[in-house]
Amino acid sequence: MKIAAFDSGSKGGIAILDQDAELIDTLEMTVNDKYPIKHIDSKSIKDFISLHQPEYIFIELVTGKEGGRGQNTKTSLFVQGGYYHQLGDILYSLGYSHDKIKMIKPVEWKKSIGVSGAVKGDRKEKTKQFVKELYKGQEELYITPRGRVMDGVTDAIGIACAGIKYLKNKGVV
Repeated sequence: MKIAAFDSGSKGGIAILDQDAELIDTLEMTVNDKYPIKHIDSKSIKDFISLHQPEYIFIELVTGKEGGRGQNTKTSLFVQGGYYHQLGDILYSLGYSHDKIKMIKPVEWKKSIGVSGAVKGDRKEKTKQFVKELYKGQEELYITPRGRVMDGVTDAIGIACAGIKYLKNKGVV
């Protein structure tokens, strides 16, 4: 069984793992940010999901707070909502139903894999370290040829690992 996980932001990523948490493939999210509206590259995502045909899909659910600052402002949440809509369209067009797609909050998946922390930068670093330790020898799937760690991809890997734990707790895996 394969599991797909999305960090669905503009700098996000997709990870495909099997039920034993073996890393199969990744894709860095690509966004067309040309005027008038930013949108994710639907064709590359559809092709990637079609190629791997995961049975379950986990998508990071980003929420905001009224009067929030930084990344969770109303504008960025509006753009994120557009990405969710596009992902839903892609996945439903491929035949996925609601029972095969689960939205998971950042606090939930980070706690599940043991990378929760008080400071955002610390959580990002913990997630990168978690992935580096778990997937030594597969660096080409989450580090660019120039050595940049793909944050969105490492987050997607973490989301997938949390998704596998969720499925095991439900007796699916």
